[in-house]
Order: sequence, then structure tokens, then C-alpha cells
Amino acid sequence: MQDFTLGNGTTQQTSGTDVFIQNLDPSTTYDAYVRAQCGSTFGEFSERVRFTTGPICNTPGNIILIQANSTNIQIAFNTNGESAFEIEYGLIGFELGTGTIVNTSSNNLFITGLTPDTVYELYLRANCGSDGFSEYADTLVFATDP
Repeated sequence: MQDFTLGNGTTQQTSGTDVFIQNLDPSTTYDAYVRAQCGSTFGEFSERVRFTTGPICNTPGNIILIQANSTNIQIAFNTNGESAFEIEYGLIGFELGTGTIVNTSSNNLFITGLTPDTVYELYLRANCGSDGFSEYADTLVFATDP
């Protein structure tokens, strides 16, 4: 974990220049220090190396508005290896958690029943079941035709 006191962290020894650290928590920032062992003595610790592990659930991306008319839209997006998604949309400026939610396994989707001549905001994230949700992809703002 980050900001630990030297001597209180987990130690891993290696004889090579590459180290593979396992069983880290996703989306967590860690600090690491390196020092050489020369026989029975150790050198000074290196400068701190800080890194953050990736999420366990990939964020979908590249939301594209394929078509829009007065009451429907069609969108597509990149799954980034995930297979279930949550889309939430509402009038522009709505607060997440108060919009209309659509759960889908498709990355090419029609949303129907929209109001003509209205500006909407759409949010997308992957639903990874027991692993939770990904971060939200970029927001899509779109308008229906009059």
C-alpha cells in the first residue's frame, strides 16, 4: 500500500531485474522500494516507486451515436473485453442514479421512447457481476429530432 513505513511492508526477493508481484488489490496505489543484497549486507533503498493497479472490470469506450430520430437513437461502443453493460440516460444535467437504466449484453443498442426535440446525456459502464462496475466511459450528449 502507499505511504507505508519502510520495514513494515511485504518483502519479495529476486535474482533478476524483473519482479512479478501477485495478489494485489485492483485499482489500488502501492509504493515499492528496491535495494541490492551483496552477500549478507544490503544496500540503501531506492527512491520510492509508486504504481496503481488496473481495475478488475474494464471500462467500455468509444461510444458512437449511429443514428437518431425524434424518439429513438442507436448507439454502439467498444466492449473492451466485457460482456454486460449498464447504460443510464436522462435529460442533460441529470444526476447519476436518477436516470433511466438499461442493462444489456449488446454493444449495438437501440433506445426508444425518447421525447422529440430534447437534449439527453448518456452514461455507460461495464457490469462485472460480483466484481462490481467499471468506471464510466465518456459521456454521450445527443439530441432527438423535432
